Amino acid sequence: MLKLLVVPIFCMLIVFVFIDSATVFPWEKPPQPEHSFSWAVSVDDEFIFNTTSSGLGITENTRMRVRITSLPNDTINSETDFLDLISKPKVHVNLDNGSVLPSDLRTSLESFISRLFLPIGGWEYLDAIFPDNATEAGQHEFGCNTYLAILGENNLFFGYRYYNVDSGNGWHGVISLTTGVPMVIETWASDYAPPYGPYHWTFRLDLIGN
Repeated sequence: MLKLLVVPIFCMLIVFVFIDSATVFPWEKPPQPEHSFSWAVSVDDEFIFNTTSSGLGITENTRMRVRITSLPNDTINSETDFLDLISKPKVHVNLDNGSVLPSDLRTSLESFISRLFLPIGGWEYLDAIFPDNATEAGQHEFGCNTYLAILGENNLFFGYRYYNVDSGNGWHGVISLTTGVPMVIETWASDYAPPYGPYHWTFRLDLIGN
C-alpha cells in the first residue's frame, strides 16, 4: 500500500514538474542530423514498474502500472517542437494491485513519466541538440538549468537538471533505442535553506515487465 503521508511532499513534486517549462540557458548547437521520428509503442500498451524512494515515506517495492493513452503525432524539427511533444500527457498511472492513487499524486506522476516515453528514429538528432552535461551547456554544477541527452549503444539518457547554490531538482530516464520505453525513471529534489529546507528526496521506477 502507498502511505498517504507522502502527499504533502508530493505537493512539491507537483510544483517541480512544471519548473522546467521556464526558459533554459542557451548553448551552441552543432549541425542537426537527419531524423524521422515514429512511435514503437501503441495506445493501451501497459508497462509495470517497481518503485523505490528515499525521503518520501513510500513503501518500498510498490508496483505501478503505466498504460499508454495518447501518442502525439507532432512534427519535430526543433528543440521547441520536441519539448512541446514530451510535455503532452501520454500515460495513465495506477498501482498494480488495483488500488487507486490520490488524484494529485497520480497527476504529478503521469506528467513526468509522460516526458520519458519517446518516439524512436531521431536519437542522433536529440543527442546533437541537447548537451551531455552542464559544462557543455555553458553552465556549472552549482548553477545550471538545462536539459541533457547522452546517447549510448543501446539507450538514451534524457533528462532535465536545475541547480542553485543550496537547492536543486531534476528528472531523467534511461530509454530503450528500440522501443522508446524508459527502463529507468527517476526524479529528485533538495533544498538546504529555510524556510523549506533541509530536505532531500528521490523517487525511482524500474521497468520489470508489460
